[in-house]
Amino acid sequence: MIYATVSGQYQGVLFKMKSQICYLTITIFLYSANIKAAHVFSFLSGEIYLITQTKEESIKELNSLHTLNSLTREDKSKKRLQHSVECLESENTVTQALGGRCYVSVHNILSNSFSNLLNKELTEDGPNCWNASLVILGLEKDIKYTSPEEFSFIINSECQHVTKREDVEVGDIIAIRNTDEGEIHGMVYISPNLVFTKNGYEKKYRYIIDNPDKWYEFYGVKSKECRFQTENNINPKCEKEAWANIYRCTQK
Repeated sequence: MIYATVSGQYQGVLFKMKSQICYLTITIFLYSANIKAAHVFSFLSGEIYLITQTKEESIKELNSLHTLNSLTREDKSKKRLQHSVECLESENTVTQALGGRCYVSVHNILSNSFSNLLNKELTEDGPNCWNASLVILGLEKDIKYTSPEEFSFIINSECQHVTKREDVEVGDIIAIRNTDEGEIHGMVYISPNLVFTKNGYEKKYRYIIDNPDKWYEFYGVKSKECRFQTENNINPKCEKEAWANIYRCTQK
C-alpha cells in the first residue's frame, strides 16, 4: 500500500500512474465536492506529484515551483525543468478523489534539499512553520523550533516589506498575525494556489506544499482583503480577526 497525504478523510482509490496501477490510500480536504485548485502530495516512496485540472495549469505551477527552488540559498543547484505532464482523458472517481486530471512528478525541478525536506520524517517535536519558512529560503540553517519573536526579528531585519498586492512574488514570506498573539503562522508563497509550510511544532506534522486558502481559513483570516495588509495601515476589520503581511527575503 502506498500512502499519500493531502488532508481530511481517508479514501481508497485506484490510480493509473506511469503505466502502473497503484492502490493508494489518500486523504483529501474537501472545500466543495472536489479539490479544484492545483495541489501537491508525496508518496512514502519519495515521489512528489503536482495535480492540476489542465496541462496549461501544470506548466504554470511547475514554473513557480522551479522559481522557488532557484531562490533557495542552501542549495543553488538548478535541475533542468522538464514538462512531462500526463492527463487522463476524462473525469472519473479517481480524478474526483485526486482533485484533477493531470499529474506530473516534480522531482526533476526540485533541488535535493527541497525534496528531502518535503519527504522528511521528523523524530522530535520542535520544527515549526516559522522555521520552515526561514530554512527553505536559507535564512536559517538549523531545523529546530523558531520562536515567534525570532521569526519576527529576522523578517523585519533581513527582509523587505511588500506594500503592493500586485508585487507579491514566488519566495515571499507570508506572516499571519492577530492582535492578541502577534505572529501565529508563517508560509512561503509559490502561487495563488500553492504555499510551502508546516503546521505546528509536533513531529507528526510534515513539511507540505498546500493550498493557501486552507491555512488562511484555519488561522482566522476570513476576509480576502485581510490576506494582504501593509504593516502600518491594518484595516480595523482585520484587527478583529487576523491578517497577513508579506515580506521579500530573497536575494535576486
